[in-house]
Amino acid sequence: MLKDRNKPTVPARGPRGRKRKPGEVEETASPELQASSLETCRGLLRSILTHWGPVFPGPVPDQDPEDLATPQSDEASPMYAVATLVVSWVLRSAAQHPLSRAEASGLLRWLQSHIVPQPAVVAELLRDSRVRSGLFQLYSRLCGQEGLGEPEPGVPALLNMVMLPLVVALCPAGTPLPAAVETLRLSSLDHEEEATRASAAFLLSLYIKDVWLGAQQPDALLTHVQMVCDAVEDAPGGDQEAIVGLCKDIAALAPDV
Repeated sequence: MLKDRNKPTVPARGPRGRKRKPGEVEETASPELQASSLETCRGLLRSILTHWGPVFPGPVPDQDPEDLATPQSDEASPMYAVATLVVSWVLRSAAQHPLSRAEASGLLRWLQSHIVPQPAVVAELLRDSRVRSGLFQLYSRLCGQEGLGEPEPGVPALLNMVMLPLVVALCPAGTPLPAAVETLRLSSLDHEEEATRASAAFLLSLYIKDVWLGAQQPDALLTHVQMVCDAVEDAPGGDQEAIVGLCKDIAALAPDV
């Protein structure tokens, strides 16, 4: 320490400690290296943020019941504003770049645990068209990349567990899930057969995509159900696949859907 303190000051040098010659331009990183470094930083920042558990304020013990029904206190809280800003950036960043299976699973679990249960944050996020678009891009990409046969708990099941409450939030207040959709949700989570869980997750994804894109009714889901039922009628006999039984149940509840 004494040697370093008494060491004479050395003039600043260029990169790697080499003194630049007169007129020499300082070396800069290539655009490809800069883009790669920036993406690495984005990934690290996403990882840090998705390990953050925001603590939202609860109701004041002496607060009147009438005040609990007013959402202004939630929306005005700094924690809600910070959480909305963080989630908005994370979703838009994740939608634009490929995610590993571990990162996708961590992101979805973070949303499910800390964000989806907060109506004020969800409502603010869904007002932003960029967030809605980013969520749909991420949902579509992960559904296609991960497939529907992942072991429990897999990315498709987590995707639907996160997206379905958001779909409900997009609907008018008090609108319940159709009985057929609720059946698919339970089958995708609780059924003991993997083939049934995977088929239910796939059919549920068709419903989610329809409603997210603003369709008046889930045309993609109903069309797929009708195609499966027609194919079974044309080829009777033999063991029925799991998706056939689910499609027959949905067809029976088609007016409800």
